[in-house]
Amino acid sequence: MTGTTVSSRAVTEAIRYLLFELAESFEQQKKSDMAYLACRNYVLRYPSGKRADSALFALGNFLSERGEREKAKRAFMQIVLFYPYSNVYEEAKQRLDQIVRPAESVEGPAEESR
Repeated sequence: MTGTTVSSRAVTEAIRYLLFELAESFEQQKKSDMAYLACRNYVLRYPSGKRADSALFALGNFLSERGEREKAKRAFMQIVLFYPYSNVYEEAKQRLDQIVRPAESVEGPAEESR
């Protein structure tokens, strides 16, 4: 029997690629709930994947848009801590700063009046 065998690594790479492409497709179609789930699944299944940083960045954006500031903060923080050479690193730092800064400015005046 002749045929082509496909390695399990090749299958895993294909699934990894398609899952991220699916997330991007959902995002372009404005199906943010589906895009969120695809990104979340990518990060959970492939935390060392080539696009994990981009998936985390998309997750942070989705969560921020939903008002889930703490979860968004964790997503952006993971990029800052674990992906310092990522192409989304600087923007993740900015988003993280935007999330953290308003919380500090709200707490600041209250402590000054004590």
